[in-house]
Amino acid sequence: MSKRYRFYVVPGTLPPEAWLVKAQDPGAPQAEYIQGFPTQADAIQYAVQVARKLCESGELAQIHVQRPDGRFRIEWTYGDDPPEHQG
Repeated sequence: MSKRYRFYVVPGTLPPEAWLVKAQDPGAPQAEYIQGFPTQADAIQYAVQVARKLCESGELAQIHVQRPDGRFRIEWTYGDDPPEHQG
C-alpha cells in the first residue's frame, strides 16, 4: 500500500467546476472529489498548497495533472521521491 497522499487535478464536466481536485489517502482504493475550480491553474494552486502543508507536517504527497484528453501531463512529488519504475 502507498504511504503517500495523492492529488489529481482532472477536467470537470460543467462550469463553474471546469477542473476538479480529487484526493486519495494512503491505502485508500480510489480518489475522492474534494473541490471544483473554474480554471486548471486554480485547481493546481489549491492542490499544491495542500500537498505542501502535508509535506511540512512530515507526510508524503504527490500531484498528478491530467489533460482534457485523459493523459497525465505532469507530476509533482513532495517528500521522498518514489522509486523509478521501468516500463
